[in-house]
Amino acid sequence: MGVLTRVLHALSALTGEEEPVGSTGGALRVYPAGLRAGENQVLDVTEVAPVGSAYRATATGTIITGPCIFYGFVNTAGTNPRITIYDGVNTSGVLLYAGGVDEVVNVIRQFPCAIECVTGLHVVLAGTTPAFTLFARA
Repeated sequence: MGVLTRVLHALSALTGEEEPVGSTGGALRVYPAGLRAGENQVLDVTEVAPVGSAYRATATGTIITGPCIFYGFVNTAGTNPRITIYDGVNTSGVLLYAGGVDEVVNVIRQFPCAIECVTGLHVVLAGTTPAFTLFARA
């Protein structure tokens, strides 16, 4: 055993390390290269999706003005109800959902992940007396 190796073993005995200081064989302080969904390494917690609110829509218009997180929607009433949803305050915004088909009453439409809307949430409703509930966080 060389002098340097003996010094490293002596240092590791003093520091309580399980392996010699400077050893590359067993990386003691390795952190994951990526985090799992919801992990916050700084606070050492796993976060869950923030709570949203229900917004009722019975006519075409802007539901939320300003940044928001959009989770999904449900049709609550109407004959041949259809909904088109935009990230924006009018129909020139980014199209999020093009509802070209009649929505079934009480079937929740949830997206694979929450959608971050930059400028707001605008809906265009069609059909006879359509009513929708949108789930979002403003």
